Amino acid sequence: MAYARGLIPIMDTGGGTNFGTEVCEVAADYGTAVFVGDPVILLAAGSDGAVGMESSVAGGIYPEVEAAAAGGVIYGVVVGIEPIYSDLSKTYIPASTGGRVRVVRATQDMLFKVGADSAGDQIELIDINNHFDLVAGAGSTVTGYSGFVLDSSSEATAAKQVYLRGYYNEPGNDPANVDAGDGSEQNVIWICSISERQLGLGTLGVGV
Repeated sequence: MAYARGLIPIMDTGGGTNFGTEVCEVAADYGTAVFVGDPVILLAAGSDGAVGMESSVAGGIYPEVEAAAAGGVIYGVVVGIEPIYSDLSKTYIPASTGGRVRVVRATQDMLFKVGADSAGDQIELIDINNHFDLVAGAGSTVTGYSGFVLDSSSEATAAKQVYLRGYYNEPGNDPANVDAGDGSEQNVIWICSISERQLGLGTLGVGV
């Protein structure tokens, strides 16, 4: 099974690791669960009628977000779930429940680690500096992590959702697996930046 944790911020291109976050709201009538690592979009109007805001959970009014669509623009990435006081065991926001999340804004400089799916052509080292879309898998209701991964068959030289910036070096992420051809390459972790940003310009790149 592919490594799937969604998009996890690791640093900006200056090496900084102190990421500012903003509190956003997931509406109680949103019918999709939201997990840590999910890319999200900012809605133009909340379900309560206030433009771009949502107040379904008492205690304030916050920008409203939903999970980004495959191939669509991205406002930011969920990096934390605010406590759901009706059920403190939850590490994610269940569908049609509502709650608050902490979001890191997508910028050109922010780097994320991300897995890839097992469909189609596997990603190889030679594919670095090309563009890919994301695909949504099932998030984990145990760990609270997203199921979003790179769509390995979506590689292109033109701009797509993310730009493949490199290979993530950590123990256990063996570069020998990249071209193994035995299934272990599905577990490789990559580094990407977000290209198609909501409220921002996309990354330019020619690919190879």
